[in-house]
Amino acid sequence: MNKPPIARNKVTKIKWYADFSELIKDKNINIPNVIIFGGIIVNDNSEHQLCSVISTIKSQYKAANFPLKWCFEDLKRYYQSNNELRLYNKLNKEKNNWRNRIFKELKKIDFKFIISIIKCRAKSRKSLKKTKEKVIRFAFVMALQKYGFYVKNNHMKDAEVILDWPPGNKKQIFEIEYRNAFYEGDSAHYKQRYDCGALKELGFNDSVLFSSTNECSMLQISDLIVGAFRDLLVEALNNKSNLPGVNLLKKIKDKLYGAPKNLNYGISIPANGNSDQSFSNPIWKKIKEVFG
Repeated sequence: MNKPPIARNKVTKIKWYADFSELIKDKNINIPNVIIFGGIIVNDNSEHQLCSVISTIKSQYKAANFPLKWCFEDLKRYYQSNNELRLYNKLNKEKNNWRNRIFKELKKIDFKFIISIIKCRAKSRKSLKKTKEKVIRFAFVMALQKYGFYVKNNHMKDAEVILDWPPGNKKQIFEIEYRNAFYEGDSAHYKQRYDCGALKELGFNDSVLFSSTNECSMLQISDLIVGAFRDLLVEALNNKSNLPGVNLLKKIKDKLYGAPKNLNYGISIPANGNSDQSFSNPIWKKIKEVFG
């Protein structure tokens, strides 16, 4: 008589969908010099639920096949090229409404998000343009380490990283950093060790993947959360209050990895020296106010 097959635990794929946003901190430079890099961590079940939520809300606006973003104005050309300018105008006019509805539904679904925030030290427009790519690269490294810890601490396997297609098709900086993190457990450019160890040992996929926010619902949700986090920085650094993004983040404050007790599990803000602390301290104060 044949023996019954041995029951095996189903391995659930875990994914991090990540994107970045920019913020102008120094008005004298007047171009973005702060990078906010982050996104959502989902398993197969939560990904299905999130896709269903955003699809349902889009359908009610008759926009099932069209993207949503925090900075919705960035999508005007996309909608225009698809002969949907009237739909764009409607969604733009009602963006506070669909943002609120999406975040209300996000509260009900089991997922986490992580964020890294890096300020460029360049003091002029010319030097900032030269170093901006390095800042984005470092922000990715810091956020990837947080994801590595999440996978390790939760004893997960089969982990993937999906990034929005980078501006100028410069995906090689992410590929190089990911390759080093996977095989060596350190940063290719900064030679910084990953405390979580090599991603290969944690069951990560051997390459970073890319998609498009215009087509990928999960990247659109990541974009909305990162965009809302941008409002948090504006409040923290410019003494403002009641920005829409901060109020929306309060709805999903338990979705930040580590919240409320270990906020540094899900957020990275490097600070070395007094100048960096003058940047990071007010942000941490606001983060504790919202997520603590």
